[in-house]
Amino acid sequence: MDIKIRELAIKYKIYIKYVISGCTGAFVNLATLFILTEFVHVYYLLSAIVAFFVSLAVGFNLQKRWTFRDNNKKVFKQVALYFVITGANLLINMVLLYFLVEKLNVWYMLAQVVIYGSLSIFSFISYKFLVFRKEERYE
Repeated sequence: MDIKIRELAIKYKIYIKYVISGCTGAFVNLATLFILTEFVHVYYLLSAIVAFFVSLAVGFNLQKRWTFRDNNKKVFKQVALYFVITGANLLINMVLLYFLVEKLNVWYMLAQVVIYGSLSIFSFISYKFLVFRKEERYE
């Protein structure tokens, strides 16, 4: 049984790493959002924007160095693409967050978790095929 689990872990390593990296970035985002909103009393949408930028730095580094094991020296290009993709995510996130909280009365933290989960598939595909493409790696 342990051999099967190990084989599956090896086969799906990149996806497992993506989930771990994504969860780490999501934790940083949610912690920042919660602290700014609940303790610093910043408006939740502004807190979400600040949290986005904090988790952006964490997420990029984890995805580049650990998930995709990327050694590409064109970091500026990658950061720009990563920023565009996550910027699109931010825009979608803000619209959905506002709608869920203001129109459907969903707690802002729950709404953020649901949105994060929904955007993660789009993000993975974008990072894998646009930002950290194999043909640009120096292995």
